[in-house]
Amino acid sequence: MGVEAQGAGVIRWPPLSVPRALLLLAGVAAAVILMALFADWAQLGAALVALRAQPLLLVGLIAAYTGAFLLRAIAWRALATHRIGIFPMLAALQAALLVNHLLPFKMGELVRPALAGRCGLPMAEAAATTAVARMLDLAALIAIAAVVGPTLSLSADGGLWVQGLALPAAVTVGAGAALVFLRRRRTHGWLPEPLRSRIALLQSQLRQVSPAQVVRAALWTLPSWVLEAGVLIVAAEALGVELSIAAAVAITAFTILFQVFHVTPGGIGVYESVMTGALYAHGVPFEEGLALAMLTHGLKFAYSYTVALAFTLTAVRYIPELNPLKSLRGTADGGKAASRFEVLAARLWNVFNEGKPFTPVFVIGILGLLSLPHAADGAYWLRAALALLSLVPLFLLFYRFDFPLRLRVALWLYLALFLAVFRFVDVAAAALVLGLYLTFTVFLWGTVYYHLRIGTPWTNFTRFWRLVLENPDPTSGNFLEQVPKALLLVLAFQLLVQRPGLDTVIALEAFVFALGAAALLIHQWFFTWPPPPSLARTRLIADGQRRRCRRFIAIVIDGCRADRLLEASTPCIDRLRK
Repeated sequence: MGVEAQGAGVIRWPPLSVPRALLLLAGVAAAVILMALFADWAQLGAALVALRAQPLLLVGLIAAYTGAFLLRAIAWRALATHRIGIFPMLAALQAALLVNHLLPFKMGELVRPALAGRCGLPMAEAAATTAVARMLDLAALIAIAAVVGPTLSLSADGGLWVQGLALPAAVTVGAGAALVFLRRRRTHGWLPEPLRSRIALLQSQLRQVSPAQVVRAALWTLPSWVLEAGVLIVAAEALGVELSIAAAVAITAFTILFQVFHVTPGGIGVYESVMTGALYAHGVPFEEGLALAMLTHGLKFAYSYTVALAFTLTAVRYIPELNPLKSLRGTADGGKAASRFEVLAARLWNVFNEGKPFTPVFVIGILGLLSLPHAADGAYWLRAALALLSLVPLFLLFYRFDFPLRLRVALWLYLALFLAVFRFVDVAAAALVLGLYLTFTVFLWGTVYYHLRIGTPWTNFTRFWRLVLENPDPTSGNFLEQVPKALLLVLAFQLLVQRPGLDTVIALEAFVFALGAAALLIHQWFFTWPPPPSLARTRLIADGQRRRCRRFIAIVIDGCRADRLLEASTPCIDRLRK
């Protein structure tokens, strides 16, 4: 299962080589391009509007999907001999769902037993019961698809529906037979000792799962997959596609059967292809079927990134054993080397933390979101490319010049001048900039990050927003500097897109030139308080035990805790402190 048999459990991720990464990117790109070419984006947009107008549909979707996972958590618990609460198992399933929609190759199947092991379930038992539970999932899906499918128009073409179940049925029978064989046979002596001991431990756990437990778990598993069809039913209602409950149940089961193995995150491409084919066999036109499949899968992605994420964070909050930061920190006796993931995460965080790289990354992300409704409009993308090219001087200007402290007033004057000269404002775009900026700084950074990093309360946003408004340093948390920059770039982009023409481009470039000249003069006249850098070499002083200063001030930045600094090995600071 990719986890240690004893202890707290360590997830061993398969190495992602360059060829595999390129194959993954190619698969995702091909799926996205095909969906972009054949999907009815106008119909999808209307469906999203319908969902927003009928919130009860979303409530029903969340209730049905969460209920499905709750039933599967109860089924999983029925297979275990060591009793732990339902919520940790439900949280483990939700975390696995989130990881499966974030990473390729079904990585969530490794997270599920690892998290259960952290909550008190022995790792071997967690791995064994997970394998049995997955076999029951496949068996339930095959039973639903084989029983319900032929009763519909899906079997009108001479049994092709049943033939389509042959491959997943063969995989399920083979995997089930392997588990039964593993449960009954003894471990071969020719196997290497580490592998033989782990297989023996897994076998002993499989033998403890009785047939009665399997039957009880199956009775909970079967209705869970019926409930999962609620996502397809809600999507069909939003699109206005007529689809019976029985058809939704059968098509959902058939689609998920082909999600057992996938390469792309969440099975992008495979899910849409299989569901579109199943809907077409049921008589739904190809374009409507593809739109329905994309909306259904999109709703599952949205659930994973919101509800499943909330379950995961809640579990981390109330179950200390699930806190991943405990394994990341070193001890007072010795530090812990950072993993590749930690190094990559730190570098990515620096991009979002530092003010200069944050501005272009944040603005380009905003522009991408604003362009999504025009995804199928080729003329729009041509205008957008020309607008982005025209904004390169403004991006470079904001990257070159800092506007610290009182100089930030100039940025707001630039924004006011832009509004007065061009008489243009896009309220929706401005609201998106402000909303996403405050969400990132106040909630993601000031609340979630600091809670996970140093244990601040979840209500930290009630005080952190003042820090964002008053913050003078050149980071992304400097509201008075970052917001006018982002608003100027986004509004200028919207101006160029909505009022295309050579006159608009020339006027905007003249405006940028004037801003550049003003920024240069402002920095020459007013940015004079930093002392000039010293060009002389530092003079070495070594005169025995004479103290060189009466006070030593340690400046600790970026959330470094005083207690962690005291634990760290810092002999120089410790000597100067005395």
